[in-house]
Amino acid sequence: MLTPPVQRRPYVDHSVVFVHAHPDDEAIFTGAVMHALARGGARVTLVVATDGLAGQDLAGQGRHVGSVRARELERAASVLGVHELVTLGWGDSGIGDPCSGHALARQSVDAVAGQIGEIVERVGADAIVGYDEGGIYPHPDHVFVHRTVAEVARHQPDLSYYEATVDAESLARQEIRHLVLGANDAVRRAGLPSVPVGLPATRIGACYRAGAFDFAAKVAAMQEHSSQIDAEHLRQEDLHSAYGVEWFTCTGPAGAIDRLVSAGGR
Repeated sequence: MLTPPVQRRPYVDHSVVFVHAHPDDEAIFTGAVMHALARGGARVTLVVATDGLAGQDLAGQGRHVGSVRARELERAASVLGVHELVTLGWGDSGIGDPCSGHALARQSVDAVAGQIGEIVERVGADAIVGYDEGGIYPHPDHVFVHRTVAEVARHQPDLSYYEATVDAESLARQEIRHLVLGANDAVRRAGLPSVPVGLPATRIGACYRAGAFDFAAKVAAMQEHSSQIDAEHLRQEDLHSAYGVEWFTCTGPAGAIDRLVSAGGR
């Protein structure tokens, strides 16, 4: 059992909105940063755009995967210290097959950006986190999240605007294969355009190297998403090598994640 660090609240004046495509993305890509900010006093709001219904249930028991993933998301958000969880309720667009009219990727960017903008204003956010222009990897919902959050940031230039990404070159050197690489393989098999995941290191503005306490919370949140993430994957030794760093681009005024990185290493 890890001993919690001495409680300090250096981010109490910050309100950060994280926007993710599917339940489990929040833990995989930004879980350590979310936990670090929340325990440091920031108001952390998690917005998840889709119901994740296109995901396959690893349990294979004929459960309603949308309901399962909703419960998993609630537990993971609690582990990460999220102040408020908002689910927009759009359909998971999936990959490869024609998606329904309710799917996120078929919506108007302006309409969904309007939903997110209202949340930003309601919680008094000074920072927002989306995805890089490739969606981190080219799932249609991830790319759509980039477009909508970029639109919010365009209309609110006083926001600190961050894009979650990965350093693909760094991940390629690790013995443990990051989940995003397998997800990208699935995109290629579905016949969607093949592009590298993440961004070159030269374009990454901030990377947070998680300490033991925040990393443990991230892994615990990933474990809550057991319908999607194989438990054996999370039992590998040196898991930190694949998931212990979280990467971001930074635009606009310096904000909470810049402060976190400065305090916790780069």
